[in-house]
Amino acid sequence: MGPPRAPQHGPTTQALPEAPAGLGAADAYWAGFYTSEQRAAVPDEPSAFARWAASRLDAAALLVDIGTGTARDALWFSRQGYEVLGLDYAAPAIDQASRAAACERLSATFEVFDLYQVDQVGAMGMRLVGLTHSPVLYGRFLIHALQDHGRRALWRMAGMALQSGGSLYLEFRTGKDAGARHEFGEHFRKFLDTVTVVDEIEERGGKIEYRHEDHGLAPYRGEDPHVCRLVSTWKQ
Repeated sequence: MGPPRAPQHGPTTQALPEAPAGLGAADAYWAGFYTSEQRAAVPDEPSAFARWAASRLDAAALLVDIGTGTARDALWFSRQGYEVLGLDYAAPAIDQASRAAACERLSATFEVFDLYQVDQVGAMGMRLVGLTHSPVLYGRFLIHALQDHGRRALWRMAGMALQSGGSLYLEFRTGKDAGARHEFGEHFRKFLDTVTVVDEIEERGGKIEYRHEDHGLAPYRGEDPHVCRLVSTWKQ
């Protein structure tokens, strides 16, 4: 939740604060979400996807949580001993996550990051590929909240950051989830068929290491979305 810069429409359940000056009206949802009452409805415990990913990962890896949102997963990964970098375009989300990490004396760090800023994407890709240990890029419920060019920017950054190793972990709503009930109301979501995402990754040099889609992977209250889990690497 709270991905880097995505077009959003106001939710059906509650009016959110207006976006700060400089943000377009389409950004208002996430700009206001983290200072609204809806933010408190997000569970504090880690997602099922985070627990699943942790069962496959080396705890020594740097985990980059792209679109960290409330940082529920990022903070949990940090408690498990991972080095964590959380990224989100919404400054209130980053401020809240940084305070939570400091309160628990966790080593996780959080930075404002915008996938729609070409210079930021390139700089982050170069920064991550230069690390001693290959990173894990992690995006839960990220890509269905991105416009097409934001998704392409993510593939570009992954191709740069993972050229020496590492992996990209994604969980997203699929086209089969279109029209389903949403606990957090109606705002921008782009429902993509899994084959479209796979094709885009492979066209840019990525290799799919794991793919699974179904209901039952990310239930929340009365909602059981159809989601896909993908793990990909980039050709060496």
